Amino acid sequence: MVFKRRNPRTLWRRCVAFVFPRRGYTRGWKYIGRRVQRIRDTPPKIALGFACGALASFTPLFGFHFFVAAFLAWAMRANVVASLFGTIVGNPLSFPFIAASSLGLGRAMTGGPDHSVDGEGVISAFTDIGSLLWKALLQMLGFDVENAVSWYVTKARFMEFWDQVMLPYFVGGFTIGITVAVVCYFAFRPAIAAYQTRRREKLASRRNSNGKKKLKSAKKTPVSS
Repeated sequence: MVFKRRNPRTLWRRCVAFVFPRRGYTRGWKYIGRRVQRIRDTPPKIALGFACGALASFTPLFGFHFFVAAFLAWAMRANVVASLFGTIVGNPLSFPFIAASSLGLGRAMTGGPDHSVDGEGVISAFTDIGSLLWKALLQMLGFDVENAVSWYVTKARFMEFWDQVMLPYFVGGFTIGITVAVVCYFAFRPAIAAYQTRRREKLASRRNSNGKKKLKSAKKTPVSS
């Protein structure tokens, strides 16, 4: 393979590079911006698709943001590919702030027990409930699970998690996500329209230039008798 690395990176180095890119996040954002601008569709549909992806990033459905973004774009007749790019709004650097702000606002709106939360606490809560449900599933399938609890305890802890974390996160995340999505839409639409206009002008100028060169070449070519 031509572009294969001479020294392949380990899984750990790939994970570190994903969270902390060697060339920084600016280059990645510029790349995403270029890719979004080059999508073949109308500026409103592309911008709306990206906004759907941004909104999906504020939902507590971790691991399913691509599917949520694609469904929202499909339902709103926006560009699905642009919606997948829009999920970049939720990245390793922004997730702690998204989680803390979404849950904090959601608890304030729903009258939750504590309005002061941090990103690590939210991630820890999702990790704990995920581990609990996984152990319950393995136990149901007949596997011997260490420190397993009964289905009654699992159900009680899940309902507590739903009331204190999941539901407030949905409410707060949707509220903030709608605001971010609107900002993304109105920021991307004129930028995409301007890029497509410049691209059409460049292509038209290139076609005219090629046409003139062919015409000059045809005039210089002697006609055989």
